[in-house]
Amino acid sequence: MKKLLSILLSVIMAMSVIIIPTSVSAKKAKTVPNTYVADWCDNPSIKGIYVPNKGTVYTYSDSSQTVLRLTKINGKTIILDKCKRNDEGNDRNIYGYYVRGSKVYYCFMKERKKDTLYQFKTVDLNGKNKKTVCSVSSVADYFDIIGGYGSGIVFYEKKYDKKKNKVLNTIKMFRYKKVNTLIKFYTPISFSSINIFGGKIFYNNKAYDLAKGKSTSYVAKEIYVTKNYMYYINKNNNLKSLDKNGVRRIVAKKVRYYYCSDNNKTVIYSKLNRDKKEVFYQKTGTNKEIRLCSENDIKNLVGKSDKNMFVVGTAILHKNKVYFTTSEGKADKTYGVLVLPDYNVKYSHIVTVGIKGGTPKIYYKAPYSYEINTYIFNNTFKYNLYDPFDTDIIDD
Repeated sequence: MKKLLSILLSVIMAMSVIIIPTSVSAKKAKTVPNTYVADWCDNPSIKGIYVPNKGTVYTYSDSSQTVLRLTKINGKTIILDKCKRNDEGNDRNIYGYYVRGSKVYYCFMKERKKDTLYQFKTVDLNGKNKKTVCSVSSVADYFDIIGGYGSGIVFYEKKYDKKKNKVLNTIKMFRYKKVNTLIKFYTPISFSSINIFGGKIFYNNKAYDLAKGKSTSYVAKEIYVTKNYMYYINKNNNLKSLDKNGVRRIVAKKVRYYYCSDNNKTVIYSKLNRDKKEVFYQKTGTNKEIRLCSENDIKNLVGKSDKNMFVVGTAILHKNKVYFTTSEGKADKTYGVLVLPDYNVKYSHIVTVGIKGGTPKIYYKAPYSYEINTYIFNNTFKYNLYDPFDTDIIDD
């Protein structure tokens, strides 16, 4: 995934959905509830899960509280749970969540003097039957829920080890009223990629089979999880896919970046041409790849000056169109002690191209000096604006 040239705000992505496959026995088919796991969706304070035919579950925080809520397809919002922040001098937050069947599994975080208490809770999608199923105290530097496996809640902790100058990663699962440690491993400080797909946890170039309790090697430079497929780029820069039945195939070779997919078989990616400029492609299943357009095509449409730094940042595939975001500005690294983008953004656009390729078109032009976040919310394309030198966000 190509990073936006802004480290104040996260790259905003369309919601990813993970579904644990149905298990089948010789005597009787057992139906396993679908499990939906959150990915970053519409702005840096909201993480969301789209549940088909239901709506989107997400959290929203302000200075006084954090709210877990469901916005239905018809626009009606249900408050599932909420907690006050800075209550009695301790910060509380809703931290990590997923949906399994008709229940939302989520975590209340409460900071204490010597540790942090994480309470795993459940609530029905209608906001009823709130329960606390487990409480875990932790002194980790980072804590998050990975997702669900059967009736289990899979989560992980990260703790910096000063002596080793590395991070100790511990993956655990709460199941059958017990917390068991599944995996422990050290990684460099910058390491962050842990994914769950098809009953396996992918970490540190290994795959841990939750059913067998064993790890095998699985080398991948980058991993991207969608509803039915896991895409990854291997050491040879080939983009490959893995389905829930364990079938792997090469999607494309010599890939520069993976951008997005439609949670099914269509994937958007780029390659470099002879001039080292990106060319964007889409491929659906085993069909031939289709050239969409090039970085130069987009720059010729919206670019202002060859002296500026021009970047195609993100792409979203929605209803037979690909929406690209662009940023353009002067290189400028004089910001004192502030951690800000390494260039001064002046112009930003949303540019679209059809799924079969063609001439790019301008969808939206941002006000001078603003950048754009794009996302999908309840199956609708949306965007908001932000100033890299400010924290304010302007919704469309």
